[in-house]
Amino acid sequence: MLNIEDLHVHYGGIHAVQGVNIAIPRGKIVTLIGANGAGKSSTIRAVAGLCAGAKGRVLHRRREEDAPEQLLGMPPENMVRRGIALCPEGRRILPHLTVEENLRLGAYIRDDAAGIARDMQQVYDLFPRLRERSWQKGGTLSGGEQQMLAVGRALMSSPDLIMLDEPSLGLAPLLVKEIFRIIVKINAAGRTVLLVEQNALAALSVAHYAYVLEVGRVAMAMPAKELMNNPKVRDTYNSNYFQKRVAKAVEAGFIRLIFQCGGLNYVSSTGIGSFTAFLKLVKPRGGDLVLLEIQPKVYEVFQLLGFSQFFNIKDNLEDSVSFFKSGTSPEKASLFPNVFSCPICSKKLKAVKPGRFRCSECKTILAIDNAAQVFLG
Repeated sequence: MLNIEDLHVHYGGIHAVQGVNIAIPRGKIVTLIGANGAGKSSTIRAVAGLCAGAKGRVLHRRREEDAPEQLLGMPPENMVRRGIALCPEGRRILPHLTVEENLRLGAYIRDDAAGIARDMQQVYDLFPRLRERSWQKGGTLSGGEQQMLAVGRALMSSPDLIMLDEPSLGLAPLLVKEIFRIIVKINAAGRTVLLVEQNALAALSVAHYAYVLEVGRVAMAMPAKELMNNPKVRDTYNSNYFQKRVAKAVEAGFIRLIFQCGGLNYVSSTGIGSFTAFLKLVKPRGGDLVLLEIQPKVYEVFQLLGFSQFFNIKDNLEDSVSFFKSGTSPEKASLFPNVFSCPICSKKLKAVKPGRFRCSECKTILAIDNAAQVFLG
């Protein structure tokens, strides 16, 4: 159905995708897994027409009898017209519009009123909570409900191929299971799925075929069930497994942690969340952690998301060891009251203590934890 051949994506001087080749058979679930910065999202963004200057070939056959058509270089709206829809990382719903209005926007290329109404009901059948909240503003939904809305919006274009970028990002474990159950149902209804996911084992459990991306290249490609049993994949790409190993070390008394970050080319909110979880493990025990040799572009992400103040960042191992040997880890300033920007509308807000509250501007429900980390819903 879709063949990606020798795909290259650059961001300035960064060569994010380096000659990737991927085949997506019709009617199957294909997953791309890998660490932060591996090139997963850049790959599907290029397919969706969102990476200007991408090189290579993206060959598409909407029907088996069609000749392959080169899609790379076409604008995003042309991809949608050819039956390819993207559900982007971070949901990207419109918070001021209702659930139903967001869904109708997904059908903007269509003029078949009866078909749109039918697909709307199918989306509501798939996500009953959206039917219950059809009148509600998108920004007031919980994180899980917003993810359902983003998937539903993509389905409203009636795609043959739906691309899902990190659909489980930031969701509670029960909602993650629900989202993957829905992915299987979408595929069972006849749609091809291209799934980008950091939760490797969850993705492999539903996929038919899988590709492992490392530093912009395909490192492994095989049936998903075979890859799930690969020891390297279990140990390297299962973040839950890695977090359990760190937790086990902390329980054994290792409370001063140094993470070598020199090879980290990119970090998402999920990756920062892992570091925050480690910090919460060691701090109550009198420990701390250091991020070593973090790259400037990665540090900018920490700053942008408001987390740079919580971590000790050192340029070399000697400084890291000295930090712990001195026994004078500087106390962080009180986190509250905390001033931050709403992640939906960017309005400046002030929280005097941890808890849940509503943005005064867009009415989005937000939560802030003891480490002053802000979440949707």
